[in-house]
Amino acid sequence: AVHFKKFSNIALSLKITGQNLINMDTGNKEDGRPNLTDAYYTIRQNNSEIYTSEVVNDNLNPKWKPVQLICKNDVFKNQNNFFLNQNQKKELDSSSSMIVEVWDKDKKSIFNVRGKELIGKIEVNDVFEFEATELINEKLKGEAPGGLVINKSETKFCPLYLAVSE
Repeated sequence: AVHFKKFSNIALSLKITGQNLINMDTGNKEDGRPNLTDAYYTIRQNNSEIYTSEVVNDNLNPKWKPVQLICKNDVFKNQNNFFLNQNQKKELDSSSSMIVEVWDKDKKSIFNVRGKELIGKIEVNDVFEFEATELINEKLKGEAPGGLVINKSETKFCPLYLAVSE
């Protein structure tokens, strides 16, 4: 008989949004509208950056595009990097916690050499248990950096099933 056996999680689908992020930018645009945070997020594991999202400009409640992150697995061994999307630098270890950092992208200047400012970060031990939560940033001196939401209905592992005969 042939049946399908789950071998490995190949990818993790993830949709992240920001809530009431602190405005890290100042002043107004040429048309008079306020200059707002230009937010993006990174995912880190074991001191390595795994993924960087796109920037959502002038928005304190950014909705970043859903992403499929390729996971470490035993099936493809070393060929996985071929499947990584352009913003994913390394495979995600689905058994390990991840740190999500939300950043404000700025123009590089003598005042801001890195061209970014940390809004806040959070450690996520289990994306499936994760609820909306406040970001953490001690440098903001008591101001709330805002919140992070992982959309549960969009969050799922994409497993690989292979036909096996017994």
